[in-house]
Amino acid sequence: MQQSYAAFNAAWPGWPTLSFNSQDPFPWCLVVDGAAAMGDKARVTTYINSIKNAYVDPGFPWPFYNAEAGWFLRANNYMLGRGL
Repeated sequence: MQQSYAAFNAAWPGWPTLSFNSQDPFPWCLVVDGAAAMGDKARVTTYINSIKNAYVDPGFPWPFYNAEAGWFLRANNYMLGRGL
């Protein structure tokens, strides 16, 4: 699993800052849940801040929807020390 996560980060180093949004406007909150499971607090924190700026502060515009919200809540729960 660690090898796969390292390969993902090598291929998409800017994912925590939503670098993929030029290709796909969805926030892909499922990815941050994987990062949380890997214990990658630095990338999770960066991603949460990116989502806050891009989706939370403007009132959750499309394409932020209920499935994204669920994964986002799980990642925030992890960061609060409550586990996955």
